[in-house]
Amino acid sequence: MAQRWSSDSAASAFAHGIFYFLIRGGGRRVAYALLLCVATWYTLFNAHGQRGEFYLARRFNDSGWLKKLWRRWRLNFSFGQVLIDRAAAGISGSAGVAGEREFTAQITALLARGRGALIVSAHLGCWQMAMAAMEIIPVPKYVVYRRPDGDVDKLAHEHGGLASTVQFIDPAGPFGGTPEIMAALARNAVVCVTGDRVFGSARGALSVPFLGGNINVPASAYRIAAATGAPLLVIFFPRLGAGRVGAELTAVMDIPDRGANVQNYRAEAERFAAAMEKFCAARPYQFFNFFDLWE
Repeated sequence: MAQRWSSDSAASAFAHGIFYFLIRGGGRRVAYALLLCVATWYTLFNAHGQRGEFYLARRFNDSGWLKKLWRRWRLNFSFGQVLIDRAAAGISGSAGVAGEREFTAQITALLARGRGALIVSAHLGCWQMAMAAMEIIPVPKYVVYRRPDGDVDKLAHEHGGLASTVQFIDPAGPFGGTPEIMAALARNAVVCVTGDRVFGSARGALSVPFLGGNINVPASAYRIAAATGAPLLVIFFPRLGAGRVGAELTAVMDIPDRGANVQNYRAEAERFAAAMEKFCAARPYQFFNFFDLWE
């Protein structure tokens, strides 16, 4: 049965606390060792650990239960590594952005236009550590993010009791946070949104091809970029190893204003989905939408 997405934590606060304790006492590699067992348990016995099947079936089209089980385990283990890396980054500050000098130079050059920059990313790789990559950008930074009530999964900065280096815009606010996004861009700031999940009504979504079917993606970012003249950057953050995250600028879009009809921005949404598909071809176990996007 299709599952709609939820950003609620699958594990309890106690379970998260065990991993945080291990990271503080022995580092991320000790936490990885426990993760071997946890990923196996989720793969075999927990419904949350089986929700990646919607994606895996389309990415691999495997036959044979053993191969499917192995791929499910690899996806769950990879997701756990990303969460451990994020916690370790906050606890010990041990995180690095590969190619940060080149990445910073690319963003800085675009900001010289004076219209800000709108980053569209996805739930791929170390998207949860994207804020660590954004710290190296020397302008005000915003992330469109809604935290569910009762969420027990800490953001990186919360482990050290620090203030976030980015400001958050709530998409559940009036007009989906659009006025706040446009105001930030007018101040030549960087705003980061995710482009692979629709929040709220699907009226502002576009149906685009992805892995042999169609998925709905939000169109608001393309419309905002067109209205403000801000460059829209498609950036993904792959996990490159323990505590290492990349920042891959895959597309820069200067979108002409074609009016308010979201259907006029289909080409840009399809380009984003094609970039996601290319990412999944190269890194098949770093796709973390655990619900049926194709429903």
